[in-house]
Amino acid sequence: DADNSGLLEPSEFVKIMSTLQAACRDPGELSLPEAALQELARLSDFDSSGSVSYIEILLALQPTDTALGGHVRFDLFEQICSTVWGNKEALLRALHNLDPDKTMRVNADTLNKALHQLNTTIGGDCKSKRPLLGFQIEALVAHINLDEDGLVDYNAFLDAFQVKDVAR
Repeated sequence: DADNSGLLEPSEFVKIMSTLQAACRDPGELSLPEAALQELARLSDFDSSGSVSYIEILLALQPTDTALGGHVRFDLFEQICSTVWGNKEALLRALHNLDPDKTMRVNADTLNKALHQLNTTIGGDCKSKRPLLGFQIEALVAHINLDEDGLVDYNAFLDAFQVKDVAR
């Protein structure tokens, strides 16, 4: 991470992966050529930002047996939930501002916009300080249950992120 942004440019990603590959390779083990590593860098850039974050690297390199329910996925889901719940009041204000008729209901595009605004407000211009990646926001919004009018009650949406201690 030459510029200390918290993000890897594709060339940095390839260099790191080449170094890791050389350090881990047993004689006769398969080695990926640079072109394959460049393609891996491109595929690891889930949010199409032109750089790769730590979370994107974890997602790209996780074993397939943990892809559906492993610790990385759980941690990412927990991160999304804690970000939304921990910033509930700010997100509620953003949704109120984007709901001019004060219906307390918004469509998926408006919810998407509010989540992106929250993310930018928290992290500012430094993408690596934003708590959510663009693809996490897109996935969250894509899985929202909308009513027959294509809207979601945003108070109910926010309340769904409340953390409850089930150990008691």
